[in-house]
Amino acid sequence: CCARRTRYDRSDIYTYANAMLIAVNPYKELGLYAPAIRRQYRAIGSDSSLPPPHIFAISERCFRGMLSSRSQCICVTGESGAGRTETCRHILHFLAHALTAYSLAPVEVLITAGHRLYM
Repeated sequence: CCARRTRYDRSDIYTYANAMLIAVNPYKELGLYAPAIRRQYRAIGSDSSLPPPHIFAISERCFRGMLSSRSQCICVTGESGAGRTETCRHILHFLAHALTAYSLAPVEVLITAGHRLYM
């Protein structure tokens, strides 16, 4: 209870529970998804240590798994208004930039579950 409130008050909306990332919707923009932050998590790369909690850390691990030909899955769950759609957009945006950086595919638009997510 108190630890979550303290983290939330510090705008630390992400935390790890083992390998699982837990997020709390702050209902405001915190600047956590800027290109500079995305580059910071891309630079972590193959470092085996667990980077600071962030959806980009999970996305980077997924991308590294895809590069080594292992199937990957990111499960995003939560109640209505919890930020699932925004989280998925950030994941796809991260992966699109990672793919483009590796020149694996010129990704501009990703389609998932019948919805267009413009990057």
